[in-house]
Amino acid sequence: MGISIAPPGPEDTIAPQKSRSAIGSQTGPGAGGVIVNISTIAGLVYRVDVLVQLTGTLTAAELNNVKVVNGGTSIALIPTDNAVAAAQESPAVTCFAIGDGNPISVQAIAAAGVAAVYSAALIVTQIG
Repeated sequence: MGISIAPPGPEDTIAPQKSRSAIGSQTGPGAGGVIVNISTIAGLVYRVDVLVQLTGTLTAAELNNVKVVNGGTSIALIPTDNAVAAAQESPAVTCFAIGDGNPISVQAIAAAGVAAVYSAALIVTQIG
């Protein structure tokens, strides 16, 4: 009487994806000020995940003042609040981009309040 163990099933054929991440922070970024960026390779397709947090002294300038840019073109707007009571964390945003050899970046749209701190986590995963 022996014990027979079946093999674990078919081999996994899904190749691991190449992800890179970066975290950045800027106090009072100017219009188009880069909070964080990651370089890309032209012609490859990327999934882009972004998390944004605003802290410090928030003003009316912080309302919906963050975007994701791929090679000079805005590809997503990040909803942000400007409530002064506490730090504001935006919902995670996912978008897709075709690399053009330029960085994918998270930027302020307009000039921020001078004491507002913009922080962002950017995760770029090659999917094609």
